[in-house]
Amino acid sequence: MYNLVVMKIAVISVGSEILSGRISNRDLVLISHFLRKFGLTVTKEMTVSDEVGQIVDALKTLKDFDFVFITGGLGPTSDDVTKKAIARFLDVDLEFSEDVLKLIKERLQDLGVEFLPVHRNYALIPQGARILRNNAGLAPGMIFSAGKTILISLPGPPREVESILPRLEGLFEKYKRGETYLKTVKTFGLRESEIYDTLKDSAWLKKAGFYPSIYGVDIRVETQKKDELEKIIMEIRDKLGDHIYGYDDETLEMAFGNVLKKRELTVSTAESCSGGLLANLITNVSGSSEYFIGGVIAYHNRIKVDFLGVSQEILRKYGAVSEPTARQMAEGVRRLFDTDLGLSTTGIAGPTGGTPQKPVGLVYMGFSFRGEVHVIKKIFKGNRLEIKKQAAYTIMDFARRYLLQKL
Repeated sequence: MYNLVVMKIAVISVGSEILSGRISNRDLVLISHFLRKFGLTVTKEMTVSDEVGQIVDALKTLKDFDFVFITGGLGPTSDDVTKKAIARFLDVDLEFSEDVLKLIKERLQDLGVEFLPVHRNYALIPQGARILRNNAGLAPGMIFSAGKTILISLPGPPREVESILPRLEGLFEKYKRGETYLKTVKTFGLRESEIYDTLKDSAWLKKAGFYPSIYGVDIRVETQKKDELEKIIMEIRDKLGDHIYGYDDETLEMAFGNVLKKRELTVSTAESCSGGLLANLITNVSGSSEYFIGGVIAYHNRIKVDFLGVSQEILRKYGAVSEPTARQMAEGVRRLFDTDLGLSTTGIAGPTGGTPQKPVGLVYMGFSFRGEVHVIKKIFKGNRLEIKKQAAYTIMDFARRYLLQKL
């Protein structure tokens, strides 16, 4: 890939919860996106636990870097140790800042929260800090000079990082290189290997990255010329067709909703294994009341029979997790709510309940539209929530693509 790196920039992420996998490192993504505006990129990332020694050691290994961001560990409690580590690394004392205390009190007043003694800890700041106001939280950001390195300390919550980063634009503007252009192509229904095989002969392939997840495969393309980016995106669109559901921050549920709105169609859902997740995703989109009418969580067979009209004979002969049941659920919910589309899910999300004939991950998804009914059978991999999500996204994408092709 062409090289955008003109400065050495590192990110240290502080937090045992990141190392344990309890939360993802969203701060790194936010910082990377921020730097792209200046033609810069992160060249090294380190994640360390909430221990002063580990943080100091990480800072020492990065002493020849131009910029070091350090996120997290700025709270008022004993396990928030980043300020202590910075003070030790810089060989300075922590000092009480009346200016920071004033900011904290103003912020608490805006939130209608009582000032407590523990809040004073936010105002303990390593000497030499330039303070960055935090309009989304209490802990301020800080900038330090450490030899040739500019050290930038930010709080951990992503929304607070987003609030503070714009305050750094003046600092990075002087280091700005040639403008870069980035676009993310969002796909669903194709494996990463299938996408790569389709695009493998493209001359620009080294300028793209492929990022698979249960939500599909994202293709991120980055260039230094806007017209080049536009040509690449056009080629991807021509080759992948309606497997592309959107770009950048667009979600599959947003794309599905747009298709329904443009065609003035309505949808209802009948869910067993997904437990309402499909309806939740659809209604996460602002304005979804224009096309989403209602849903039934038919977890028990009695609900399938009484509300959706699934026949007792079908359940006895084929079971709840079956093609005929998914078919009748989709038809039944469409009739119940008098909608254009009816979508259904029934399966085994696990981790228990599977058999050799019907393993964990087996899901049938039904689609009913104007007299036509289709049922998709899949065996998904992953944990319980991942299987539920894959089922919801798969039937949404099937419906989206069907409508694009037929109407």
